Amino acid sequence: MAGSNLRTRPFGLKEPLGAWRPLDLALVAYAVLASVLLVMGIARGAVGCSQQLLANAVILVVALVAMRWSRDTTAWVPTLLRFCYVPRCYLVFYRQIEIIWPILRAAPLDAGLARLEGRLLHFQPSLAFRAAFPFPWLSEIFCFAYFAYYFLLRWCSLRCSSGAATLLPSGSS
Repeated sequence: MAGSNLRTRPFGLKEPLGAWRPLDLALVAYAVLASVLLVMGIARGAVGCSQQLLANAVILVVALVAMRWSRDTTAWVPTLLRFCYVPRCYLVFYRQIEIIWPILRAAPLDAGLARLEGRLLHFQPSLAFRAAFPFPWLSEIFCFAYFAYYFLLRWCSLRCSSGAATLLPSGSS
């Protein structure tokens, strides 16, 4: 039968992923910008910048390999790698903040943000919430929810990129 030798794309994709998706470009741009700042930190003798610069180099190589391997594939492994490597990089970038921040500014932003909250709201919502609900288990639930947010973003982007018209399964309201 004509066309029967064509393999379907994984995850319901209707066309190839192509060279660079916007999320890939955002990741590469952030890694390059962070690398420039880390080089500045190395020049100033800041601790930990060399290791983080190496991590950024690995991220950039993985981005290039994932893009080249998955840009026109019908296999599910390279496609899954392409979809999943960016959120995994969030952990590296999150840890880099504590290394990069002192390069940019000597003082933390916490005091300034607390003053801004005080001026705008006349109280600090986080302190008021903590006083109203002083339960350690609730804090753990909120930390889990914050962390799960990144997985939810990945799930939503997979659903949208697979051509799904809605984020809800069919038959649900």
